[in-house]
Parts: sequence; C-alpha cells; structure tokens
Amino acid sequence: MQNSGARYLTAGIVATVCALATLKLFGVAEAATCAAAIERAAAKAGTPHSILQAIGTVESSGHPWAVNDAGRSYVFNSRAEAFAFLQERIEQGRRNLDIGCLQVNWRWHGDQLGSPEAALDPVSNALYAASYLRSLYDALGSWSAAVGAYHSRSPDRAEGYRCRVAKVLRPELSIVNCQ
Repeated sequence: MQNSGARYLTAGIVATVCALATLKLFGVAEAATCAAAIERAAAKAGTPHSILQAIGTVESSGHPWAVNDAGRSYVFNSRAEAFAFLQERIEQGRRNLDIGCLQVNWRWHGDQLGSPEAALDPVSNALYAASYLRSLYDALGSWSAAVGAYHSRSPDRAEGYRCRVAKVLRPELSIVNCQ
C-alpha cells in the first residue's frame, strides 16, 4: 500500500506533466518564449517592458512563428515551418512580410535583421524591435508617438495602432480619441 505522501507526490507530478503538455498544445510555451525575449530586449534597449509586451500581444499574440504576408496572417507550429514559408515567399519576390514575436517587417528591416532565420529567432526579433522602438522614442520624444510610428508613419494608421496597444496596456480605461 502506497503512503499518502507518495500518492500526493505522484499526483503532483502527473498534474504538472499534464499542465505542461496542455500549455505546449495551446502555444503558451511559445508565448513564454516571446515574453522572455521581450523582457530581456526591453531591459537591454531601455524601452518600457510593458509597452514592448503590449506590442507583441497586438502583433503576434506572443507567438514567435507568426508571419503576416501582405495582410494575411499565418501561425506555424514550428520555426522550421515558418522558415520554409518565409523562404518560399522571399524566393517569390515577396517583401511585405511581418515576422516573429514583434512582427518586424522584412521590406523595411530585413537588411538590419540580416536573415529570415534571425527574424524568426525570438531574441533577435525582440532585440531589434526594442532598439527600433527606442530609436523612434529618441527621435519623436514620446512613447505614444514611438508606438504609433512603430506601425506606420501615416498619422491615421499610427493613431489607430497606438490605440490598439494602449487598450492592451490598460483595457479597463476608456482612452480619449480611441474607439
């Protein structure tokens, strides 16, 4: 007969394994990968972690293998699948590709990222995005303006994006001029 301590230990181990499997099944492990990369990148670049994390939520829901091809979103089960998709699209001459945790655009930032592999790497993706956001802040003088410009330099598109990020940051608030 098993003692109650061993029974509880076994139940705890089984519950932990089941919880981890469930998290993996639903992509939480991937989201944790993005979250850790974003936290590290924000600290290194001197950007507010909460803002960078909110951008990641808006952009990819925290999924490192997310790719947007000219407005159509794809989320892959593995880095290899996402890479194969990117390679195919780039070989076809497609450039309007948003890649990874923070959906860095290949057309505008591919030269700085260096390769599709780097763009898909959560740490490289987050480090580049954080430094880019910081450069926008330095140029524009406010985090709100930097967030808008992260998405677009078009005032209307930037404002809509700024509102989406603000709502992730503070969902309980009614934000002025945001629908």
